[in-house]
Amino acid sequence: MEIRDSKWSGVTPDELAEARRYSMCIDWSPEDEVFIASFPEVPYVRTHGATREEAVERGEEVIVAWLTAMKDAGYPVTPPKIRA
Repeated sequence: MEIRDSKWSGVTPDELAEARRYSMCIDWSPEDEVFIASFPEVPYVRTHGATREEAVERGEEVIVAWLTAMKDAGYPVTPPKIRA
């Protein structure tokens, strides 16, 4: 079963649940005037949003994309050490 929301089209509930296991940090960037979403266990994967909610939404999108890309390329995906 796939999730029907357009932003999650093609993403299964299991894939989204797996992505949500990774810790996400939301920090304010005063110089950019945006909230930055990053993942402590996934270096260099970051995104941003004008609000905390937007940063979280974009963070979920980017971690799903990262997991999908890693698996599609045949790279091993390290499970999160910290349970979110």
